[in-house]
Amino acid sequence: MDNGVETILTAKEDSHFVVIRPKAFVPSTGSVWAREAVMLRYRNPVVFEAKTIVSTVYSAEFRTLCAMSMESEKTILAKCLAPNLSMFLEKLQEIIDYLESSKDDSPTRDLAEINDRIVDSGKLVLDTLKELQLPPVKLRWVQLTDAGPGVGVSTFSMRFHDAELVQLFNLDIQERCHRSRDESKQNEVQRTNSAIGDAVVNGTIIDWEVQKRFEVMTPEEIDGMSLSKYEVYEEGRMERNAWMVVEEVQNRLDDAPVLSEYITAYKLQKIENMFFFNEEHLSSYQKCTTDNARKKPGELLSEFITEGCREHLDGTLSDYCSSHHWIGHELSRVPQPVLDQANPPHFLPVWRTPLNNDQGKPRSVDDYQPWVQIYRLFKSGSLDLENNGAIENFSMKYAMDSDLV
Repeated sequence: MDNGVETILTAKEDSHFVVIRPKAFVPSTGSVWAREAVMLRYRNPVVFEAKTIVSTVYSAEFRTLCAMSMESEKTILAKCLAPNLSMFLEKLQEIIDYLESSKDDSPTRDLAEINDRIVDSGKLVLDTLKELQLPPVKLRWVQLTDAGPGVGVSTFSMRFHDAELVQLFNLDIQERCHRSRDESKQNEVQRTNSAIGDAVVNGTIIDWEVQKRFEVMTPEEIDGMSLSKYEVYEEGRMERNAWMVVEEVQNRLDDAPVLSEYITAYKLQKIENMFFFNEEHLSSYQKCTTDNARKKPGELLSEFITEGCREHLDGTLSDYCSSHHWIGHELSRVPQPVLDQANPPHFLPVWRTPLNNDQGKPRSVDDYQPWVQIYRLFKSGSLDLENNGAIENFSMKYAMDSDLV
């Protein structure tokens, strides 16, 4: 809305990327999705960066390097970045050597001192990058995703990594919304997947067993394998074959007529080589922390917004927000849908949808989300599924077909 007039936004640029990975070995999790987001940002700096005057000074390759950590660029690398990066790597190796050689009774003071030196050298690298005045990352991200197992908006790893992405790229706002689960046509991801189907199924056979069983093994080696060794060997062989198939699918997409001009395919790295490598430790942290008692996001929508901490810190700012204020125009949260009482079962337009309830306080999470309300009312005994009148009232209030209740 602009001065009360509804404006239709039209996208002038459109980029499609397909990330290919074997789900049996790299499943869909919050950590994996976050790794994919970071990889795409590094591989495609032009897509993720805001357009500024500086944008044309440095090449895309150089900005990719700077995101991960011309002749003038070589000079900058040699004189500025390279020494600081070298120092940082030396300090990092120092702490690795310390951890490998330390004993249980080693003083933690030494470790803390090494860690301080790493932090200081890392700041030098960041200060050097800041002086380059590289184009900033676009400040507002909206991720429209599926809601499969392990990647729901309420999943701890999803929320944790989304918060990390906000801080990593200094975003003003990031939203993650699960699109209609029963209508895949509403999901941009599914539409892209449909488009690549013909390129993958091009009439030729994909060899699913590139490396045959016991290939390049002598009869003596085969006879000497125990059951446990065979299981390890077979699992490794299956994983190698899976990655070979991933590479074949990537090649087919890259070579597809016409389609390859609009869609870029990437092969995801193995888990041990990815950016977010702490999935196991994050799971352990979740089990022992009390942080889960904090306010949960909605069933289908989560939102991180600059200075949103005021809502649960009595109007004060957290340490992070105290030093990271709004960069672009300040925004309010996106309100969750509210039924239009004057025109049921329709919902109010977003510009007329309130953020607060009748008492002037923030609305409760999912207050008009049908599935959530069914669960809450049924659990409290307020909704009797044998009472047709109660079902009809519920369907009218929450704009939901009574047959689905």
